[in-house]
Parts: sequence; structure tokens; C-alpha cells
Amino acid sequence: MKKIILIGLTVLTLTNLGLGQEVSTEPVSEVQIEEYVPKVIIEGKWGTGEGEFGRDEGFQKFYDPTSLAADSLGNIYILDVVNNRIQKFNNEGKYLLSIPVDSFKGKAKYWEGKPIENPFMKGRYTTIPTEAEGINIVIDSQDNLYYYLIKGEKGEVWQFKEDKLVKKWEVEKGKYLDWEERELWIRDVIYAKEDYSVFEKKNYSREKLEKARNEKNKERKFKLESKDENSLIFVNPAGKRLKIKNVLNMRFDEEGITTKNNKFAIFVNEDRKKWSYFYDLSGKLMSKLKAESYPSVVSLRDEEGNFYSVEATEKILKVIKYTKEATNE
Repeated sequence: MKKIILIGLTVLTLTNLGLGQEVSTEPVSEVQIEEYVPKVIIEGKWGTGEGEFGRDEGFQKFYDPTSLAADSLGNIYILDVVNNRIQKFNNEGKYLLSIPVDSFKGKAKYWEGKPIENPFMKGRYTTIPTEAEGINIVIDSQDNLYYYLIKGEKGEVWQFKEDKLVKKWEVEKGKYLDWEERELWIRDVIYAKEDYSVFEKKNYSREKLEKARNEKNKERKFKLESKDENSLIFVNPAGKRLKIKNVLNMRFDEEGITTKNNKFAIFVNEDRKKWSYFYDLSGKLMSKLKAESYPSVVSLRDEEGNFYSVEATEKILKVIKYTKEATNE
């Protein structure tokens, strides 16, 4: 059960005085205090078995799992690059199945005429992935799973539905695959899905994608009206004014503040502690989140707002889930 903490903060609302507007104060009685709590949900040793993961030494880097995706049911997919597969786990970290892919194919490394043994996987040799190298996986709003790999100077995307391969197609080589605003894109090229089966190639820059998203979210903007050394004053979509002190950082562009789920988020320094404040569109402070509880490295954020990170050690790989919970402080 979530706890409600009473604090003596104030939210500033709009008062009309003649031709101008004055910010007045209104006490806030109930504000929820939250933090992200970490929990290891998947732990597997280096190997080739179910729930185990492959690892290999590359040039100034390791080849090990870093790409995760989650579907609408909370199932977690992990690109197990060295073992040429995508592993699926349920939302509690139980192994379910493996999907074969081309993700680590090439020639073995040699030293003095002999192949070099993989130091993490018994009976395997280190490989130079010249034929195929897996990059990442993403899942769209319809639970289609997409896998992106590089073959020479070209890329490939594989689409899966209900864990079965639907189609493959060639794409331009890029850094990674992403899904945003109902579009699948690689670097500056968009592959737009009209009916989830036909793909149309479009030239679409990252800047245009940002502009399209900002246009879509215009009604959810808080616009910056004025600022001084200690505070910022914003105007919400209804024209009401909100004054916030000790602002550290915010998501801001020339249009205003971008919000998601009808919330306005901003980083604030309060009593020498860093917080994320969350306001609704009326300007009411709904909750405070301890900024220090955010994971330092994020591999995935699911639809419920949970974060996931991957931690590799000499013997095992861990997937850590960060869940937002209420706290007493």
C-alpha cells in the first residue's frame, strides 16, 4: 500500500488583478514521497544453457548482453549476442524460451597458429563477428519484436510476432534501431508502418522527429514566463501561473516543457537534496521523487515506468529492475 506523506510545501496559482496577474500561494496537504527501489530479477552465469549468457572479448570492449526490451505483459527479452539468440523471461525473471538469430558470426581469433579460447565460456573460442553482429532489439506498441544487426556495410531488421519470425529486410547501416512516435527508425532514416505489414522508406531527420513530437504534445506544455536567481515562473496550458524555486534541471525547448502522461516534471534542490517534482496540468504538486534513487545506467524503461539496468561481472550477468515505491522520507 502506498503511503501519503504530509509536507509543508506550497503550490502557486493564478489570481487576476486588473490588467496583470499575481501569483498567490495555496497550501498543499498531501504529497506522495517516492523513490526507485532496485531488485535483481535475472541472474545468469556465462555459458550456453537456458538462462545463461554468452560473453567474449572484443577490441577494447566486451561482447555481452546490453540490449533489453519489454512487452505489454512485462515479459523481458534480452539479446544474447554471443550465443546467437534472444532470450525471453517473464516479469519475475523466469526463463521462458530462446529465439535463434544471427548475432555473432565470423571467424575465430588465432594466436601463434591456434584459436584463442574464450576465457568466459568453456569449450568456445573468441570470435571476430565479421559476418553478422547483433546491435539491439525494440518492441512496438503492438508487441512486435524487432531485431537489428549489421552485415558488412548494410543493416538488417528482423520482425517477430508472438516470438515467431515474420519477415526480414535490408536497411541502411546505423548505430541502433529505435521505436518512437509510432515509427521505427535508424539514425536519420524512418521506416514508417502504416498497417504493421507494409514498410515505406522515408527520409526523416532526428530534428523533424523532435518537431513532430513537440507539435503533438503542444497541449501538454508549460511555457516559461520569467525567471530570476531563485525561481522560475511557468504558465500551464490553461493560462495559470506556477512558481518553482531552486530549479536544477528541466526538459525544455523553445515551445515549452514537454510532459508525458499529463504530468510536468522538474528537478529541484530542496534542503540540500535533489528531487524530481511532478505536477499535474492544473499546477498541483502530485508527488516528489528522490533523484538519487534513479539508476546511473538505464538499459530499458517499460510502459509502467520501471527502469532496468544490466550489470556484468567476471562470473555472472544481472538484470536489475527499479520500481517506484512510496517511502517515509
